[in-house]
Amino acid sequence: MERIENWAGMGFPDVFINADGTFHLLELKATFHNAVGLRPHQVAFHTRHANSSSWILVKHLYKGNARTFDLFLYHAAQARDVANDGLKTKPVLKIAHSDDWAQIMETIEMGKSDVIYYGMDTETLKPSS
Repeated sequence: MERIENWAGMGFPDVFINADGTFHLLELKATFHNAVGLRPHQVAFHTRHANSSSWILVKHLYKGNARTFDLFLYHAAQARDVANDGLKTKPVLKIAHSDDWAQIMETIEMGKSDVIYYGMDTETLKPSS
C-alpha cells in the first residue's frame, strides 16, 4: 500500500494498493456530517474507472469523540451518488466503530463482480427496489 501525492494528477486516488500483483485504488475521505467532499475531478476519475478496482473509503467521525467513527466503503461506480447524497448512499461495506483493514482489504480484493452488495443491484450498485 502506498500513499500517492498530488504529483500523480488531479483526481487520482490517495492510495495505490498492490495485492499480489493486482492493483487497487483508494480515495480517502473524512467527514463529521453526511456530506462527503468529493471534488468534481475525483468524481470524474472514479466515473471513468467504474469498471476497475477503484474505491472510496469515508471515515465518519462523531463530534465530541474523535475516537468514535464508522467506515463506509464505496465502489467507484457510486462516486456520483456519494458526491450528491453523501453517507445516505448505501455502501458496499460499513464497519461500525472500527478500522478493520483486513475486512476492508478482503472486500476490495473480492472485486466489483464478487462483492455481496447487501441489498444492492450489482449492475448499477444502487439499492434494489
